Amino acid sequence: MILGAKTDWEHAQRRFWVKVKRTDQCWEWQGTHDSDGYGQFTYNYKQIKACKIAYILTHGQVPERFCVLHTCDNPSCCRPDHLWLGTTQENTQDKINKGRQARGMTSGLSTTTEAEVRYIRYLYTIGMGQSQITRTLSKGKGCVNAIISGASWKHLGGGIYESGSLNT
Repeated sequence: MILGAKTDWEHAQRRFWVKVKRTDQCWEWQGTHDSDGYGQFTYNYKQIKACKIAYILTHGQVPERFCVLHTCDNPSCCRPDHLWLGTTQENTQDKINKGRQARGMTSGLSTTTEAEVRYIRYLYTIGMGQSQITRTLSKGKGCVNAIISGASWKHLGGGIYESGSLNT
């Protein structure tokens, strides 16, 4: 439970809604934001996502292990009818369905480019072994294997499947 006594709720509600700009579309949070663009509201010396506070103030408490998700995909939005509850798994699936899941070079963790992935897969189809590809391109064995098998970089297509050939 985030909000305590009724006086806390009333005070939080007054403090909260003055920082929300209401439009015909999204209701934009005008206070501070985190690095991902989500509004931040301070309550009991803690930073809480503004969308979560908006949900609580209009719909009630958020059960444990649930997240407040946006139908509008605007992290700054606090419009109650744009907010819904879902699990972390549902949030991830929603991101994937809407094409917002970081992958490949956009993941921020990859040191391999799309061109290298295509080249690795090409080298494998013309008969170069994984160990030779690893040495030639100075890539780790796990990286090369994941690219060839299709375990990584799935969005580019390709990878070795049951037929034993590369599907490009």
